[in-house]
Amino acid sequence: IMDLSDRAKELAMKGKSSAEILSILDIESGKISGNSGAILSSLKGLGSALEESIQTVMDALKGDSKYIETGLEAIDNYIGGGYPGRLYITGAASNDGKSALLTDIAYNVAISDEYLFDKNKKPIPNRKPHKVGFITLEMSAKEVVHRFVQIETGIDPIRLEQGKVTEKEIREFEKSIAFMDSKKENLIFEDTPEMNISQLRQKIRKMVAEGCDFFIVDQLQQIQPMQSMANLSRHVIYDFIT
Repeated sequence: IMDLSDRAKELAMKGKSSAEILSILDIESGKISGNSGAILSSLKGLGSALEESIQTVMDALKGDSKYIETGLEAIDNYIGGGYPGRLYITGAASNDGKSALLTDIAYNVAISDEYLFDKNKKPIPNRKPHKVGFITLEMSAKEVVHRFVQIETGIDPIRLEQGKVTEKEIREFEKSIAFMDSKKENLIFEDTPEMNISQLRQKIRKMVAEGCDFFIVDQLQQIQPMQSMANLSRHVIYDFIT
């Protein structure tokens, strides 16, 4: 740890930016954790794994599945939704709708009543409200909210921002905003346009402390690599980030 402190001073003296120093220290602190035996508690025998497996299945049979469904039938039928501790990466060509898909998922999990109740207003099994941490590096939080409004009302965000809406649409907009305000505790935004992996990790930790249990990051290519990785290919950088 003392060596790590000296390393930080050395980097500062060399003129490294605070973001670069934090990224390097983040990696080095991980090495300290590994060498000190801090992660030995993660070792477990087959017996413990079997007990966890049985408990997971029994909970699911009682209607307490660990999966967090997205509210999108095609995805939920294929991968079950999101599972705690797992990372899911959405990949597609530019302008193919990745951000729109993630926005839909965030809206469903954090806001939509249709996510929780069927057409007869009966609770849908294995679904409960979740607090979403939405890290949007491409759009602002306001732009995401306008997309939420579009999901609810069909009003185009551009027309909304231009004020080219009818009286009826204004009322629909106000109703939509009031409804989302009633769900405001279910979603936290982080819309800083650029950050590195160390800063991203810090943001997620803060969101966990605020009760978030479902996270969306849009998008990976906006995460800044460390200067030492500047000459590496993007797929190598993405591998490091994930």
